[in-house]
Amino acid sequence: MHVVFLSPTGSLGGAERCLVDNVASLLATGHPDLRITVLVFGDGPLVPTLRAECPQVDVRARPLPPALARFGEAAGPTALLGTALRAAGSVARFLFELRRELGALEPSVVHCNGIKAHLLGSMASPRGASVVWHLHDFIGSRRLARRLLAAARWRVHGMVANSDAVAQDARRAIPGVPSEVVYNAIDIAAFHPGPRDDELFVGVPGDAVRVGLIGTYARWKGHELFLRAAARLASRYGPSEAAFVIVGGPIYATSGSQYSDEELRAVARSLGVAERITFVPFQESPERTFRSLDVIVHASTRPEPFGRVIVEGMASGRAVVVSAEGGAAELFEEGVDALGFVPRDVDSLADTVARLVDDPELRRRLGERGRETAVGRFGRARLGPELLRAYARFEGR
Repeated sequence: MHVVFLSPTGSLGGAERCLVDNVASLLATGHPDLRITVLVFGDGPLVPTLRAECPQVDVRARPLPPALARFGEAAGPTALLGTALRAAGSVARFLFELRRELGALEPSVVHCNGIKAHLLGSMASPRGASVVWHLHDFIGSRRLARRLLAAARWRVHGMVANSDAVAQDARRAIPGVPSEVVYNAIDIAAFHPGPRDDELFVGVPGDAVRVGLIGTYARWKGHELFLRAAARLASRYGPSEAAFVIVGGPIYATSGSQYSDEELRAVARSLGVAERITFVPFQESPERTFRSLDVIVHASTRPEPFGRVIVEGMASGRAVVVSAEGGAAELFEEGVDALGFVPRDVDSLADTVARLVDDPELRRRLGERGRETAVGRFGRARLGPELLRAYARFEGR
């Protein structure tokens, strides 16, 4: 069995970390005939990460043409049309080379890990290979992606969805394609409870409760909501009582979809809390960052397909606050292993965080139960067998 993964980017955001987990989990099954190749459509930390964690896997960097790498719905229709026209020739050449390489690899399964990979994999995969789309996004709300994927569905054998919410959305948007829900998994040995690293956040008082948002600078990840909540909380708590941290950066090439660092700093200044916010660059290995916070905030302003940061925070034994909708709402039990708040409601977020700042026993209890949830539901041990069952179901469709 030869599984070829296609990644549309070489960056190391949530979907790419999931790809690493998928590869590692499949290898851990001990399947006697398993062979894995990963084609990464870009340069970046994903390639060395895969080679370090899964040295027996053939990892190849195949960068997309620059115009295609930047292509995304956030740029607007006029810009998209211009990009499409400029990219046509280079995309055709890339597709020709990809089709030739996949033909030589003779895969049993082509596992596509993002929208551009879904489309390219569908067009370039050889006959006899099962094409599997791994959905990390809500397709129904993305007009262009929905139309393109619906047009390509004749070539896909099945869809793996990272939550029930994503699966239901996909069944409506792309009817007639079988789907399986396979929740993401994480390395629970890497994300584990432990002491804070007081040197990681320079200038943060050691006694302060550290409240942080970790993630890429995607505009829907809730950075402005977090900053507005921090402004409310800063009026209640002094610097030695509560500290606020944003960890991340604009790591993707897609135009228009991310904040710049300066944009977020400007928002903090406009709210009068610039001196209370610590900005930390994107961390390729964020495990230490999670352990160095006391409260992890998930603040997405649109429904989250999954919410990897939630599970990583739980596994690290930290109290987690969740925007309770979409796939994120499937990951926790309110008041048992995390606390939810009303999505997009700054007062609800601020009040929920305040509960945790005021109550160290609640933080401890949520952290302990969250760790139990992460180990029981989201460890890598169950992921590989679930993927193999999905491949078997989709085969020959």
